[in-house]
Amino acid sequence: MSSLIVVGQIRIQKKANLKYDNLAYIDAIESYEALVENGIAQDQIYKRLANANYQNANYQESAKWYQLLFAMEPTSYVGEDLYKYGVSLRSIGDFETSKIWMEKFSALYGTEETEDQNSLVYLKKINQQSGQYSLKELSINSEESDFAPSYYLQQLVFASTRDTGIIAKRINVWDKKSFLNLYANMVPKGNDDEQIKLFSKDLRTKAHESSTAFTKDGTTVYFTRNNFHDGDFGRDKSGISRLKILRADLVDNKWTNITSLPFNSDDYSVAHPALSADEKTLFFSSDMPGTIGSSDIFKVAINTDGTFGAPTNLGPHINTPARETFPHITPTNILYFASDGHPGLGGLDLFATELKVGKKLQIINLPRPINSEQDDFSLIINESEKSGYFASNRIGGMGSDDIYEFMELAPVQFSCYTDIKGWVTDRESGKKMATAVIKVMSLDNNKEYNIQNVQGNFQMNIDCDFDSLIFKVEEEGYESASITVSGGYKEVLDSIVVSLQKKTEPFKVGTDLFKVLNLNPIYFDSNSSNIKQLSYADLDKIVQFLKENPQYKIQVRSHSDSRGSDTYNQWLSEKRAESTVQYFTTRGIEDYRVSGKGFGETQLLNECSNRVKCSTALHEINRRSEFIVVE
Repeated sequence: MSSLIVVGQIRIQKKANLKYDNLAYIDAIESYEALVENGIAQDQIYKRLANANYQNANYQESAKWYQLLFAMEPTSYVGEDLYKYGVSLRSIGDFETSKIWMEKFSALYGTEETEDQNSLVYLKKINQQSGQYSLKELSINSEESDFAPSYYLQQLVFASTRDTGIIAKRINVWDKKSFLNLYANMVPKGNDDEQIKLFSKDLRTKAHESSTAFTKDGTTVYFTRNNFHDGDFGRDKSGISRLKILRADLVDNKWTNITSLPFNSDDYSVAHPALSADEKTLFFSSDMPGTIGSSDIFKVAINTDGTFGAPTNLGPHINTPARETFPHITPTNILYFASDGHPGLGGLDLFATELKVGKKLQIINLPRPINSEQDDFSLIINESEKSGYFASNRIGGMGSDDIYEFMELAPVQFSCYTDIKGWVTDRESGKKMATAVIKVMSLDNNKEYNIQNVQGNFQMNIDCDFDSLIFKVEEEGYESASITVSGGYKEVLDSIVVSLQKKTEPFKVGTDLFKVLNLNPIYFDSNSSNIKQLSYADLDKIVQFLKENPQYKIQVRSHSDSRGSDTYNQWLSEKRAESTVQYFTTRGIEDYRVSGKGFGETQLLNECSNRVKCSTALHEINRRSEFIVVE
């Protein structure tokens, strides 16, 4: 009986794997959950349950399964799993735990883009900006998925999985929903009860059609469709039907000349078109070669003859190792897009940035109520009317994705100023220096700023659009010092400390470093030329001095006490000088800068000469080395 149970479980798992590999995530979830209920705990099952729920934006469930996956020892996972777990936690409001996993992802991949992910200070800032928009729920939404709104003359065109009954069995295995079709409604202006209708039978197939972009005259449309031809889906080697952007022309009230754009491919997806105001540039999202993350935003030139240039990735300031998608560009060159790679509230968030030549890109997270802990995406805006639409799967909606209308109560602020604070100190005492002169040079444009020193403190406010600043500080009697500060759209840069070192007075020939460096005596044992270990710290101070002051040369002068013959004591003192010189040269001091000389018992420091009875301590005083500046 147990053997039959095992065989049955193996069959269930094989079927579940087949469903998962064919992107039938909902069916795969049911099968994998049945295996878990029967006591089967495998990291692959947990991983696939987590990913399948993540792909369907079921973040509560994906977080649960990722937690079980990472609790297993050993387990097999990749950095992408760490990232998805972090996003899932963020989407259910667990920002503290999400931050921990995002930091693990960042440490693994060394990506700067995620180091501030889920920063609680950043999240607090987003929440403080709430109130910039007002929202309105629309009755055009269904109990299914409605998203990707676009303007078409006086209509609002959008994608929906609502069941119209036109083709009864068109069900997508990914999420068990009907296939996407394009629908239209008169643009709501206080009344959104207009009749919803299929946008056009000319563009409808048995595949997905979604995310449209129209020319102003309404005669050309760009739209997204699954790879579909000859009545069937075209699939890549993994069995995935990729997305493509197609273009169609309106001729005699019929959409015709439907053509695939030349940079589409069966091996990657191209989707979510957006036209620039002059209709000379097409923006889109794709995972084509050259993509930084799961999907990036690209642009391509539309030539006057209708041909296209080469697609260009918008670069790492906009695109991250995660998803960037659903671009929308305004007449003032503000790019709106959705991302789960930039710091945000959860899932996909909506962002804006100014695309201006010569200006560094600043990515702005649109505050609540635009963004939420769930997925927020496909935003469009009419700048002149300060209104627009976007989609979200937030709690409280009518369906799985709903379209919301918003009003912009205040424009997005791209101006940013960095408040820089710091102080100047004496390096030895740590005391603040109130009379130091502070100058700042921008490496971007060589512009110089003078900053007021207030009791050793300084402060300046500068446009965030800078790469680096050099703070140079000068004070009479001190060596000048400088520090470089990097920019990057940080609103506050504080705790900048510039420490000044007092200038060292030049030492005259004959100066004994033993005295000016406040060293402890360098003593030797009787009849020994070996340096005592307790003298290492003081000798290292001389090494450091010589390294910091390469203009000086010194002579080591070693001595003995009076006990023993004069000849022996001369020889012993010379050996002591040699061992001391060797100590310096083995620590990086050039041999031409250090010489040695023995003086035997000729320069005693007390009365303990030959035949004078003295204590051991008094004799030890004479067994010493001195360090004299000779050049």
